[in-house]
Amino acid sequence: MMSSMGVSLTRNDVFELLNSHDNLHKMAVTKKICHGFNYKLYAQDELEIAIEILRILSEKAETNIRATLSEALKLSDDLPHDIALTLAKDVEEVAIPMLQFSGVLTDSDLLDVIYSADVQKLIAITRREKLSHIVAKGLVEKDIEEVTESLLENREFINNKDEFELFIESCADNEIVMKRIIERASLPTTLSEKLLVEVSGNILQQIRAKYNITPAKLNKYVSHSLEISTLSVIDHKSRNEEIDYLVSHLFNYGRLTPSLVLSAACMGRKRFFISAIARRAGIPKANAIMLIEKGGQDGLHALLRKAGIPAKLFEVVELVLHLIDEKKKQEPDVEAKDFCAWLAEKLENFASKKSVEYISYMIAIAKQSQKMDMVDIY
Repeated sequence: MMSSMGVSLTRNDVFELLNSHDNLHKMAVTKKICHGFNYKLYAQDELEIAIEILRILSEKAETNIRATLSEALKLSDDLPHDIALTLAKDVEEVAIPMLQFSGVLTDSDLLDVIYSADVQKLIAITRREKLSHIVAKGLVEKDIEEVTESLLENREFINNKDEFELFIESCADNEIVMKRIIERASLPTTLSEKLLVEVSGNILQQIRAKYNITPAKLNKYVSHSLEISTLSVIDHKSRNEEIDYLVSHLFNYGRLTPSLVLSAACMGRKRFFISAIARRAGIPKANAIMLIEKGGQDGLHALLRKAGIPAKLFEVVELVLHLIDEKKKQEPDVEAKDFCAWLAEKLENFASKKSVEYISYMIAIAKQSQKMDMVDIY
């Protein structure tokens, strides 16, 4: 018996409830079941019956009952994933609460909705308190002004430094999106300056004008983009001394950033990557080579940590280094653009089979690097 509801509820009642023509009774029972579920009032056997009812209602009940269900359960972290997804893919009236609030829905779920959803469902997603750069990119790629404006009004997303920076990097080659960001978003100074590294030259002045960035600062960030492009001169003929000199130069001028080191990896510049990681970690290059080649996962992760690479990127960096070695064995003289295209495809295929944190970030770097005028990588 579900004493918390004040009624006796059995599996037979599930079918009676569904066959009832009394909509008010059905609505009242639905609300009571949701209340008991949200406040964990049920014993295990009762909980199983309640979930069965919720699942059937989400699939077969009238629209107003399904909408009541979605509104009542939108904040539940215990809601079974299949029920949340069923409600999220329902008609607008039912889906919107779940799309805006449910933490049970994954990025993959949201992207599925985005690709087929109407405007109001998209706007509901833009208002989520926690929004990943992957979902945000999917939203702006719909190219609906109302949706983009709603996204850029989401202060929680813009103030989430890590996700918003990755969003900027992933959209850097989309001039329309970048213009909308510049025009509509009120960005922190650090992010407005970061845009200078990411965007194409013909909208740099818009950023400078809106955020009052001085010519000196503008030149500083444009020169940083040029420093990234210097990686294109490294090929299989470059001497180690030349690479080490470039690393030292960038380090001495404060330009040997984690993002630059990761760019080197995605461009296949393994010798540069090793030299840069060693310099940032403050250890001899020979030690860095030993940790990467012989230290296993623990050795690599310890090296990356000491070099100031964010821990959330360790797994994907390890994967990229493995892929560099794989391609080198297959095709030692592969051209850089071909390598970047190959790497992006490999990472995308890998991401479709296994979840790797921030793999989309490395895919974006590889695709952007592919556009540069580069020579051989080894």
